[in-house]
Amino acid sequence: ASPLGEKVAKNKTVIELGAGCGLPSIVASSHAKHVILTDGNELVIDLMKQNAKFLKCPCSTRQLVWGNRKHLKDVMKCSSNGCVDVVIAADVVQWPAVVEPLVHTIKALLWCDAGASICDSSNDEETSPMKVCLLGIVRRSESTTKLFFDFCEEMGFVCRKVDNELFLPSGVPDNCKEYGGRVTELFELTLTDYSAKPLLLDEGIDGDIVLGKDFELTSFMPC
Repeated sequence: ASPLGEKVAKNKTVIELGAGCGLPSIVASSHAKHVILTDGNELVIDLMKQNAKFLKCPCSTRQLVWGNRKHLKDVMKCSSNGCVDVVIAADVVQWPAVVEPLVHTIKALLWCDAGASICDSSNDEETSPMKVCLLGIVRRSESTTKLFFDFCEEMGFVCRKVDNELFLPSGVPDNCKEYGGRVTELFELTLTDYSAKPLLLDEGIDGDIVLGKDFELTSFMPC
């Protein structure tokens, strides 16, 4: 991990959404207080558990279909204080149908007091109270990317692009670029509007909420 990557994870509870093989979480586990790997697909979760066990990674693995309150409650039980500090995800904004449940899930995970930017090098690593989502996006569809950021703004997030070189001083290796030279862009999502409680945390709504019906109907491998 880079020095900034260590700072982001140090002594924090970190959760990865749509983790797949779980590589970012496994790296973060070297510095974090606790790491929770999540994915929506049960087969993928089994593979994550095998990876974590093989690499002797101290972490939890749970199923989390975005927008599912039952899954969210189960995931939060993995944290000692019932909340997380850092949400990480890479290449998860791929289809319009996932935008609503994904953003609702991130908001529920980050429902806390606002703080200063965690990617601001002027912040003291021991005192910064920031809770943040660091999201890697590959712009395969500009319309889907725009839909995501528009909905983030509607939900009370401030989104800021982060220079990749803050985490990769030597730049993105050529073998990590997609066809045509596209690279993963890194964004910091900070929740600043606390006027509306996340629907997934609203106990006034009876039953187990599952947001994003289109997501359930169209995504054969939910994250």
